[in-house]
Amino acid sequence: MKLTSVIVLSIATSVMAQLLPKGRFCNDGTEGNGGCEAEGLATYCCAGIDKIGPFQTFRETTVPSRNKANSVSCEPAGSKLIGEIRCAPK
Repeated sequence: MKLTSVIVLSIATSVMAQLLPKGRFCNDGTEGNGGCEAEGLATYCCAGIDKIGPFQTFRETTVPSRNKANSVSCEPAGSKLIGEIRCAPK
């Protein structure tokens, strides 16, 4: 019985991972440390999976990045919302 439960849970987790968005809502670009650009990507300030404030464009983000101050967080101009610096295709 335990093995069956583990298998069902494993399958359910796999299915949910396929259904969840693989990106985030981001702004139109933010200053980074050059790491994203070195990989042929652009740097964005991104929030979660909901549109809010300056985070209006859904992007297929890849990895977290940092700005020149070595911080992973960002605050788009004119906003009091905090996001995370991430790499994504242009």
